[in-house]
Amino acid sequence: MWVFLVLFLRTESRKGWARYPRGKASFLLPVRTLGVYSTELDWSDRSGIKVRTSMSEKNAQARLGDIETQLEKLRQQYAGPQGTAEWLAVLDRLECELGQLHAGAPTNRHPSQPQDEGNVAHLAVVARDITDRKQKGEEIAALAKFPSENPAPVLRFSAEGKLLYSNDASESLRSVWQDDPNGPIALQWRQIIQDSLAKGQPHQQEFECEGRVYSTTFAPVAEGQYVNVYAIDITERKQAEQSLRETKDQLEHRVRSRTADLATAIDELQIEVKDRIEAQRALAKANELLERMFSSIELMVAYMDRDFNFIRVNRAFAAEGGRDPEFYLGKNHFVLYPDEKKKDIFRQAVKTGEPFFAYETPFVRKSDDKYERRYWDWSLQPVREADGCVGGLMLCMFDVTERIHAREEVVRQQRRLFSVLNMLPGFVVLIGRDRDIRFANHAYVELFGAISNKPCYELMRGDRKLCQQCPVEQVLRTNQPVVQEWTSRKGRSFQVFAYPFSDVDGSQVVLKLGIDITERKTLEKEVMEAGVKVRQRIGHDLHDSLGQKLTGIAFLSKALQQSLQKQNIPEAAEAAEIARQVSASIAQTRSLARGLSPVSVKAHGLMDALRQYAQDTIDIYGVSCVFDCDQHISVADRVVAVHVFRIAQEAVTNAIHHGRAKNITIRLAVKNGVVNLVVSDNGSGMSNKPRKDGMGLRIMNHRVGAIGGNLEIHDGSEGGTIVRCSFPESVSDKVT
Repeated sequence: MWVFLVLFLRTESRKGWARYPRGKASFLLPVRTLGVYSTELDWSDRSGIKVRTSMSEKNAQARLGDIETQLEKLRQQYAGPQGTAEWLAVLDRLECELGQLHAGAPTNRHPSQPQDEGNVAHLAVVARDITDRKQKGEEIAALAKFPSENPAPVLRFSAEGKLLYSNDASESLRSVWQDDPNGPIALQWRQIIQDSLAKGQPHQQEFECEGRVYSTTFAPVAEGQYVNVYAIDITERKQAEQSLRETKDQLEHRVRSRTADLATAIDELQIEVKDRIEAQRALAKANELLERMFSSIELMVAYMDRDFNFIRVNRAFAAEGGRDPEFYLGKNHFVLYPDEKKKDIFRQAVKTGEPFFAYETPFVRKSDDKYERRYWDWSLQPVREADGCVGGLMLCMFDVTERIHAREEVVRQQRRLFSVLNMLPGFVVLIGRDRDIRFANHAYVELFGAISNKPCYELMRGDRKLCQQCPVEQVLRTNQPVVQEWTSRKGRSFQVFAYPFSDVDGSQVVLKLGIDITERKTLEKEVMEAGVKVRQRIGHDLHDSLGQKLTGIAFLSKALQQSLQKQNIPEAAEAAEIARQVSASIAQTRSLARGLSPVSVKAHGLMDALRQYAQDTIDIYGVSCVFDCDQHISVADRVVAVHVFRIAQEAVTNAIHHGRAKNITIRLAVKNGVVNLVVSDNGSGMSNKPRKDGMGLRIMNHRVGAIGGNLEIHDGSEGGTIVRCSFPESVSDKVT
């Protein structure tokens, strides 16, 4: 039972009172309450209903006396000498208790009516029986001990994974789930808690902790946003289950083993029966197939006993003799075809048990009253019985007459081809990747000596290293034919054609054909030298004769102009025009003379001519043209020098007219015994150049061939075109 003691004071006026509604009744309460003192009294009434006896009635009365003493202290503490007081806040709980207690009571009978003096009005004592509530509280306290008394782990976590509660049995789980005792649990378990709350359904999971197995239930409580975790140690159950499974597995294994043994025995029996049936079928099929093969193959086959009597022959064997297969049964081979020499071979095969083979054996047979020679590959194969003794012979014969005739025809064609190759005026040679010579005709042998293990460059050039511009290497790399002129160490000139070729073994080789053009080259050189000399003579005549006369006319015209001007004769202007025209003719005459003979006979005539041509190109076309040569190269042969100059001239002309180049470089250099003329530009490249069959390129190729050189034309790496003319240093003097 609760007892509330309330002490009321009033202010100097009645304005400090307010009406407080409660339920259906309303009554006056002071705005401020001086103090509240509460205590709990618990005893049993005389009806015998035991609630809880903690003190006797006498003790309760004594407690009330203590309360009165406390009230007096409160009154002295809070009441001033004029009856004023410091007001304390009204307790809602007290108001509620008073409201429930006095609901329905008349307002003027409320025990807390104030007095006029402002002193303490009186003491209000309110009591209520709380026996049931105390019992319920005790029950709740007992239930609250249930998780802590539970021998199984019980925990509670918030939605963020923070531990809210755990009993003593859950200490091992906490050490595993939490790295930090004050922090959240591990991410794995935190995710399970969040998923369980999100789905609103319990989640069960088994896990192992410190050698024990737990079955854990995560029970979400959506209203509180937490999850209760109940764990049960199922280690013994798991061990029992495992033992039961092992026992079951052993039993099942024994049953399966016995069943498998029985099934295996049945399967083996069925397989044996099936194999026998299949063997019988296969044997019948093999006999049928063997019979078809024996009867249909073109190979002539006969089987004889030890005495050479025919037991079985196929149709091909019988047809060769013009008989049916039944004709031969029981007849002796050497009665039908007597031959003591072959009979000895048959006897030896029966005696030794060793097979015998013969190839391309000639036989003469009569056909249509004519005798013809046929060739056969034939063999004897002893057939052994079960005891290992030879019980018969298998005779196999194959007609190879057509093969012999074809081979003879091939030989005849080869001889004919070799005869043609040996009659050619030039050399023919097959060269492998290792520069080994696979074949050479008579002309090659006469020119370079007998074929040996030496490579081609050693036979043809007497050198021990690869050629600088080897056509074999180029053909093998590009698989395209190559044509070039080549001069032997004896001074003979050859037009060489190199083609990709497949040898009889399938390997890739190069077929080289060389035609001796020494006489033609000599004649061409003489013609070209004559032409050079004629052009040189004409150029000199133009320069020395016509040029001198024109120079004299120019001086006379100039003198005439000056004389007429002094005399103020109008024809002085015409004389000046004559002088100008004559000067232009002189310049044109010199240009013609230089064009007819561009290279002088000086030691460095080619270098000077190319340098002058570069300057002329700048003056005439207004483009940049540079001659680059850091060596002193002397070309003694004026014909070669003229050819090189004309090639450079054609390359520069193509760069300007077709490539629209603005920068041109002419380089002349020598390296490793090869003189290189390179003309490069920054034009549009080969796309706008003339076709490969154009007149200019044909003339360039002709000139390169005339000096025994090589011509390459390709696009530059940074645009434009590169023209490279290479020729042997042997045509020039010593380079210093």
